[in-house]
Amino acid sequence: FIARDLVTCNSEALMITFALLALIAFLGISLIPVYLLRPREYARAREYFVASEHTPPGVVQNSSIAYSLQIATFGQFFSWGAGGDFWPAIIFSAMFGAGLYLIYRLRRPMLAFLSGALGRDRSITVPGFIARQHGDSPRVHLFAAALSVFAFTGLVASAAIGVASLVKPILPSGLNATFPVACGLLALMMLYTIPSGNSGAMRSAQAQLGILYFGLIGSTLIVLYMLISSAGRMPPRGSFAVAVLAACCAVVLIYRRSRYVDTSPIGIPVSGEATDIGPLSARLFRRFSRVANELIWVLAATTLVIALIDLHAQGFPAVITDSVAALQAETRTSISGLLALVLLPIFYPIVDTTNWLRIAALGTDPHSARVDAARTPGTFARVLGMYAGASALLWLLICMFGTIAVLATGTPGGADILQSFLVRLALQQNDVADAASWLLLVSVFAMAVVTMSAMFSATLAVIRYDIIPAIWPNLTPELAQPSDQALAGRRTIIAGGGLCVAMLVILFLLNDYPDPSFISGSFLNLQLACLCAQLAFSPLVLGPMIGGNSAALSPAWAIAVLGAGVAAGQGVVIVSLQPEHKAWLWAAIPACLGSGLSLYAVALLWAR
Repeated sequence: FIARDLVTCNSEALMITFALLALIAFLGISLIPVYLLRPREYARAREYFVASEHTPPGVVQNSSIAYSLQIATFGQFFSWGAGGDFWPAIIFSAMFGAGLYLIYRLRRPMLAFLSGALGRDRSITVPGFIARQHGDSPRVHLFAAALSVFAFTGLVASAAIGVASLVKPILPSGLNATFPVACGLLALMMLYTIPSGNSGAMRSAQAQLGILYFGLIGSTLIVLYMLISSAGRMPPRGSFAVAVLAACCAVVLIYRRSRYVDTSPIGIPVSGEATDIGPLSARLFRRFSRVANELIWVLAATTLVIALIDLHAQGFPAVITDSVAALQAETRTSISGLLALVLLPIFYPIVDTTNWLRIAALGTDPHSARVDAARTPGTFARVLGMYAGASALLWLLICMFGTIAVLATGTPGGADILQSFLVRLALQQNDVADAASWLLLVSVFAMAVVTMSAMFSATLAVIRYDIIPAIWPNLTPELAQPSDQALAGRRTIIAGGGLCVAMLVILFLLNDYPDPSFISGSFLNLQLACLCAQLAFSPLVLGPMIGGNSAALSPAWAIAVLGAGVAAGQGVVIVSLQPEHKAWLWAAIPACLGSGLSLYAVALLWAR
């Protein structure tokens, strides 16, 4: 027995060591773009906070797809799939495409604003757009910027908490690594963002998309093998999950082919100057990208073949019957929850500053730094189309992965089903289960790093363009001299570092919290509170985009609309903290949007 325990411990330690080395290697290779776009003297703020190179469309779309795979979204889709509740996942995925189509339909006011702002090096953030459209008031500007910083800070902290709670079941018993893991994620976030600005964050994010594909598809393939090898009769939801998984893999192989990671050259500057790019590191990164593309293609093709074999063994008529039965199952999501799943993916993309920064980087001319609304609609449509389609496919794949995972391991249902699944994998103590758990862990780490670095980059842009000019007017980007630009950049990074210190303090205080669960009520409360702080921007953004100057409000009314949306959303979130009102949580999103839009309509009628 002692010899067997020693062998088991050595095998587990070897697997942990191998997984950690692989994770460090993947994350280290993703740092190569950050090194290639390392700091130099920036003549304008936009070169650091928007783009320091001519950003290819593939980089923008891949980094956007990686950003859509947020850790909270992953947990929610996994839970829906694990419970056989497919309609919420389908509705959310479809409405996300509708939200991006809304951006495309309203692109002209957005691109016109971005073009003028980039040309004069003004604010290109959502708070800057709101302030410019509603009286150009410093009060509106600062209030909206503070809300945006609050929202991004809370989302970053919750992502770190979520990943740290997921890692705990996989690590050896007695090892409490929650706080060190959260600290490491914050350090990686700063490392991917600060040295080379938004360009480095986008390049590294699109490289980590390859890690996401590799980890998700690889773990799904292993769990599918575990399910088929059990030789049991699958319930209807299992047959439906395998069928949708096969369809997702087929569509990914057709439309993405072997271009999951962009392999374009790095380092074409906005100012048109030559860059000192290390040729060895650039070649190494492009070779890694090509190898990653081929490996992902092989994994997707293998998963498709195995899924088709299983479907053929069941018989396609039986699969169709089971799929219809699975879709006819009653959903456990409330009416307010379904309404939130319709409203959130439609309105949130257009008020997310991260998307605005990527759109600005997409259309930036290397020499004039202007966005031509009439010249870029084709590229703009292709990028948004791939963004919507690939994100929806990956979300559905995660949902089907949840169904297959609980059926393969016999994981019981519950609020923390993702953690329970990881515990089940850890208890099996075999190489197949260990490989599945560590592949999933690698993809979860990549999700967290991408999400946190993108949000931190947007936070730095808001601080530089919207908050620092309000405190030091002489550091306004369009008026600052090159020496002042460097000073403003340092103060921006110091302010961002201060936010990270505050997050570390919060994480340290929560380290001994009895249940920092990934899908607990507190986690979802924090997520929705932060989302509502940004969803309150929706009336003030959509109104001028649709109605032009006639839809603008006075600064007082604009602040009132923002305050109404935030107060309604946060109020419902606070009420839902009570156990007897827990079901009200998802009503925060309709309450936030409804109150803000209602007061905005009243303000327009009053002004007229």
